[in-house]
Amino acid sequence: MIYVTKLDENVNKELNRKNMLSWLIVLLIGIGVTAFGVIATLFSLLESFYCSLMMVIGMLFITFSLICIIIILKMGKEQKNSNIELVYDFLKKYVILKRMENGTEIESEKIYYKYIIKTRKTKNYIYIYRSDKTVIPFCTRAVNLEDLKTIENYFSTCND
Repeated sequence: MIYVTKLDENVNKELNRKNMLSWLIVLLIGIGVTAFGVIATLFSLLESFYCSLMMVIGMLFITFSLICIIIILKMGKEQKNSNIELVYDFLKKYVILKRMENGTEIESEKIYYKYIIKTRKTKNYIYIYRSDKTVIPFCTRAVNLEDLKTIENYFSTCND
């Protein structure tokens, strides 16, 4: 079974949806803590040391979350302009993965299912985790139902 996944902005959006939401929540918490510190200072609700500490902590939350959000958005933009496709050939014990750019093979590798640490299925993709930091997307939109069940059975050996 050979299938192709184009690396585009949709891959990054779906993969990082939870991360983006988490960083937006951290950003809102930072804004809230900073605002409370300012209000507490204006109305002398707390000692000035605690007000200053709250404002500093809030600003750290805001700064760090903005940096992470920008990095996620930048990764998506880079993938949007990419001409890279992943060609999967699913076999019983492993998948052959070829990375192609503009129709030319960049690299090829065998990935044994037993060495995949986990998979995560979303509406349009199966994300294959070879390590905590290495994720390979597989688009399931064009896969027929029978092949998809077979592929999921192959991956079930790594999710035990």
